[in-house]
Amino acid sequence: MLLVLKDVQYIRVIDMETNVKQAEYFGGRRGVLIIDKSLAERLAEKRVNQAMDTGVKTLLALCPTCEIIIRDASNRNGGKLEVKNVLDLLWESLST
Repeated sequence: MLLVLKDVQYIRVIDMETNVKQAEYFGGRRGVLIIDKSLAERLAEKRVNQAMDTGVKTLLALCPTCEIIIRDASNRNGGKLEVKNVLDLLWESLST
C-alpha cells in the first residue's frame, strides 16, 4: 500500500514512531475495541499523538474500525488531525 501512496502526487508518506509490525491495531469484529474499549481509546490517543508529533495534517487508516476510533480520539483532542480512509484518498486522487 505504501508504494501506491508514494505514487500519488500530493502525498508525502511519513512514518510514525510505531509502524508496520510494531503498530497497534484496534481490531474490528472481535478485537480490542470489543474486548476493552478503554484500551482501544488509549491506543488511539497514542496514535493521534504520534501522528501530531510528526507534523502531519492528515492520518490515513486502511481499516474502517481504526479510522473511526482514531477520528474519535482526534476529535476529543480538538480535531486538529484529519483522519481519512486510504481508499477514500486514492479515490479523490483519481477524481481530480
